[in-house]
Amino acid sequence: MDDKELTEVLQMEFKDFGNKIRRIKLANPRADLTKEEIEAIMTRIADSQYVTDWTSVRPYKAKIVRTEVSEIVTIS
Repeated sequence: MDDKELTEVLQMEFKDFGNKIRRIKLANPRADLTKEEIEAIMTRIADSQYVTDWTSVRPYKAKIVRTEVSEIVTIS
């Protein structure tokens, strides 16, 4: 079988007051997202109450994670 599934996820990482990494993942981000747009939304998330159980988070880094899944066998 040669079925391949390709996915992309924008993974935004934040650090809290204890330097613990907190992540938000966004499936299928726009292909033309700019660094400035990502920084702006991360700052907005950090400055807001979007995630109520996070305390004192600050933007840390963001990356696009691409995954390719190849099905090897299906047993029915």
